[in-house]
Amino acid sequence: MNGVHTCDKRSPRSDIIKMFPEFNIEQGFTEADEMWRSDHRETEHELTVRLREALDEVFRDDPANCTWKAA
Repeated sequence: MNGVHTCDKRSPRSDIIKMFPEFNIEQGFTEADEMWRSDHRETEHELTVRLREALDEVFRDDPANCTWKAA
């Protein structure tokens, strides 16, 4: 869950690149964490929606990543 707690805030993009130069950073990955808010803690519903969108994107962009079959 994002928000309020500083431990939820990701490191700046430039720091991640320095620590993990072997990783490809996706296009559009901002320097600052634009999802983290100091005044709002993500609800379980908001988290569920965000995770669903992320998984939909993964499987939509590369069907080879999907090893399960829908019932």
